[in-house]
Amino acid sequence: FIEAEYVGAMAAFEADKDFEPKAWHLEVAFRPTAVSEIALRYGGSADALDFLPPTQAGIAGAYEIFESASIALEYLNETFENDDAVDTVTSQFAVAF
Repeated sequence: FIEAEYVGAMAAFEADKDFEPKAWHLEVAFRPTAVSEIALRYGGSADALDFLPPTQAGIAGAYEIFESASIALEYLNETFENDDAVDTVTSQFAVAF
């Protein structure tokens, strides 16, 4: 599947006319087998002060270990305007009922 999102302020903030935050996200995922999924993610933001990074990129994988249970692992890199970078690794065990 392909998922694309864009969210932004409809107008500048009253307190600061130059502040009009926006963010976007694009994700592409595919299932190489019936029980596994791989996803690539790219996104970013603008005018979001230090709250959101201007650039995000990541990869995730999920595997269905039982009919209603899965495990997943995700890596996300976020780069900020001051050249700070944050690398995050997340693991998840999910059960649907």
